Amino acid sequence: MDQYKNGNVLSGIESYQLYNYAKTATAREIAPNIYQDNFNAATLIDYSSKLQFYHKSKLVPGVEQMPFGAAMNFLKPLFKAFGGTTGGYGKQAEPSVFYAQSGIGAAPVICYESIWGIMWRNMLKKEHSLLRLSPMMAGGVILLEKTNICNMQN
Repeated sequence: MDQYKNGNVLSGIESYQLYNYAKTATAREIAPNIYQDNFNAATLIDYSSKLQFYHKSKLVPGVEQMPFGAAMNFLKPLFKAFGGTTGGYGKQAEPSVFYAQSGIGAAPVICYESIWGIMWRNMLKKEHSLLRLSPMMAGGVILLEKTNICNMQN
């Protein structure tokens, strides 16, 4: 990236995080006392040494997360015996924004998240940002411009 100091790569990835205990409901034991959470995620890579990650916060029921996972917890041993899981993907609590060195922000919208308009509206209000490009229907990126807006109307 030496030739492209202002270049940024925003990409979808599947990431994971390791723990030494079952830190989350979706963490699966992969070895004795080693637990792993998998994430449908995005990352921003720019010229700085800082990597930014976003773990999808709205998961697809039945595909990325087990509906009523807490209620079905008693089935975990059965699912594990057959190679499956009741946990699904891990997630982060709220959407977040990637900011490049230039100050331009990008909020990754991963697939199913594109139908959650209120979630993105609230994030825009929190970031005091203006929408410059709406997300594509199958997922995409919302480009943001940092502004001095103090109070966006409801």
